[in-house]
Amino acid sequence: MKFFPSKAATVILLFFALDYVSAAERNLRKGTKGPKNGSKEGKASKAPKIAKASKAPKIAKKTLDFLTYNLYLGADLTPLLQDPENNDPCDVYEEATALDFPSRAQFIAKDIAKAKPIAIGLQEVIQLTGFGSCRSTGEDDNINFLDILLEALKDKGVEYDVVLETSDKTPVKDFVIGQAQLRDALIVRKGVITRNESKGLYITRVPTINPLFGDLTRNWVSAELEVESGKFVRVVSTHLEIDFFDSLAPPGFSFQANQATELVTMFPDGDDIPTVVLGDFNASPGVTSHKVMTDAGYIDTWTEVNDEDEDGYTCCRNPKLEDVEDSDFDYRIDYVFVSSGDFDVVKSKVFGKKFQKKIGKFNSDHAGVLSKLKLKG
Repeated sequence: MKFFPSKAATVILLFFALDYVSAAERNLRKGTKGPKNGSKEGKASKAPKIAKASKAPKIAKKTLDFLTYNLYLGADLTPLLQDPENNDPCDVYEEATALDFPSRAQFIAKDIAKAKPIAIGLQEVIQLTGFGSCRSTGEDDNINFLDILLEALKDKGVEYDVVLETSDKTPVKDFVIGQAQLRDALIVRKGVITRNESKGLYITRVPTINPLFGDLTRNWVSAELEVESGKFVRVVSTHLEIDFFDSLAPPGFSFQANQATELVTMFPDGDDIPTVVLGDFNASPGVTSHKVMTDAGYIDTWTEVNDEDEDGYTCCRNPKLEDVEDSDFDYRIDYVFVSSGDFDVVKSKVFGKKFQKKIGKFNSDHAGVLSKLKLKG
């Protein structure tokens, strides 16, 4: 289906699909209702995967911590996408690198090392390559958010293994001199045994009339973690589409709601394994993808143990991550969901929202959500 009326509209859409939005545009993320259609995708592996030999982590039998966190690229692609001939791709590169993820990662790692969650779902795990002509040395560099964060965690005395990482087939293109890749990842404490790892793209995707970029896609990753001897918990991590596109689709159609319905179809509440779903759902409570999840039986861990107020807000800081007037969070779009009847929610809190005076920035434009769970039975 080709919904979009012009090439100009397509160019603007590309920017929103990447989630690189200005402070004003972020208000568009407060979702609307959508239909419940979805489908399954991805293959599960047969044999369990055992992490590299290491000393097994001390995981408390009574409680388990799970974290979702959007790391944030930090570049505004709008000028380049609207007028590539008169805008320099080096501006995008310089804007992203100016936010200094290596320094931000040190503070993110410090918070993670303190909490030591068993599993973390990460969104906007960026990799920038081939921008040598933007640098004074002329040498290409490789900025890999995942590698940087893992190394920072190791420096803080806690190690994590990558279970799976994905790459959205979104239009972060070469722009002649460089390439950026938008990824999500699921990481677990080193030594945790995993099995049935799987990942896939949602069938529901935003179509475009521009063949250079193709359809805009989102993805999911999943794995089963051994949390006690012989006891496994399934963990799913995802990053769903923003609801801006729904205004350009036929009435009543929601890309984001359809993706969420695919998710609960693949991983239904009441399945034979306790399930934790982590992610940036790009929807406020009670609408669009959040409504799909709770209608399907999943429990929002934040509202299970907290009041629904601004203390739970997770999005979004100003694009430069500065402590200025428009830097407060406006709404809640990041969630830890659990299957009903399988867990007691001990605690759920907003994670990593402190301003870091040493670097003059917040850790990310999002806060994470950290939930402490007790597995029943």
